[in-house]
Amino acid sequence: MNRRPLNEKQSERQALTLALVLAVTAKTKAHSQQAVLLAGSIAGRMQPLDVAHCQTEAKRIMDTTFKGE
Repeated sequence: MNRRPLNEKQSERQALTLALVLAVTAKTKAHSQQAVLLAGSIAGRMQPLDVAHCQTEAKRIMDTTFKGE
């Protein structure tokens, strides 16, 4: 299976999405706060529409992962 490398925009979107999920799912408050800081740092370099897309994707991941818990 050959995967194409992610471009910079895709990489930033993926990183922000994962940071948002981690901010919610982190096992400790300290780790959650670190993820929030990371997400803020990444989001600060992105366009608002891209940030909104990442928020939607993170919510979808959370809804899918924790559905029924």
